[in-house]
Amino acid sequence: DKGYWWYVVHLWVEGVWELIMASVLAFLMIKLNGIDREVVEKWLYVIVGLALFSGILGTGHHYYWIGAPGYWQWIGSLFSTLEVAPFFTMVIFTFVMTWKAGRKHPNRAALL
Repeated sequence: DKGYWWYVVHLWVEGVWELIMASVLAFLMIKLNGIDREVVEKWLYVIVGLALFSGILGTGHHYYWIGAPGYWQWIGSLFSTLEVAPFFTMVIFTFVMTWKAGRKHPNRAALL
């Protein structure tokens, strides 16, 4: 019973919140930059896939407490570290597209 509860809570944190963050970031890219929605959707699929993959494997760093083999510490730690990489690349992509577009946005502070 507690095992299922633990997985639900951790996969909720590792998966769902990252997907919400990715969709909000994609929405902001479209609204602030005027980037084509199809381009953002293609990036969003990649980011969602990487976030879910790294989030599910990143849960492995908690397996120490249930007596799993030691390699799960390494796998979980590595993929927990990689969880932020998709979002970082999306932010970099936003700044590059903003710079290339040359669009004058009224809220310059948002696009420093």
